Amino acid sequence: MRNLILAVCVSVSVSFAAEQACCASPAPNCTPVCSTKVVANSDTAVKKDQKDLPVISVAELAKNDGKNGHKAYIAVDGIVYDVSNIAAWKNGQHNGFSAGNDLSKGILTSPHGKAVLAKLTAVARLKEEKK
Repeated sequence: MRNLILAVCVSVSVSFAAEQACCASPAPNCTPVCSTKVVANSDTAVKKDQKDLPVISVAELAKNDGKNGHKAYIAVDGIVYDVSNIAAWKNGQHNGFSAGNDLSKGILTSPHGKAVLAKLTAVARLKEEKK
């Protein structure tokens, strides 16, 4: 089994790639605060952690649209992420997408794809709706 390493990096930098570089090898123009710890010894650890998240309905997700003081949540593959403090999601809008929605299909058309999800905080699981 592989160990799952959780690295948290906060730095004064321009991009996520720069943050990773700062944590790996601090540069004079970067002030990183990094910590790394082994959180599990299984490839399924993240999925197990996500199972402990509260479950919200599609209606509850829709209320978190980033407008009028509401949080901005998006869902991808059944996991709900908080994008409230992401500048690119100001007022619950980002490149034609709106917070409060399931963006499982839409994220596939974005330049960053699902890779960006690693930087977001998972806050809930989306309740599966009966069709």
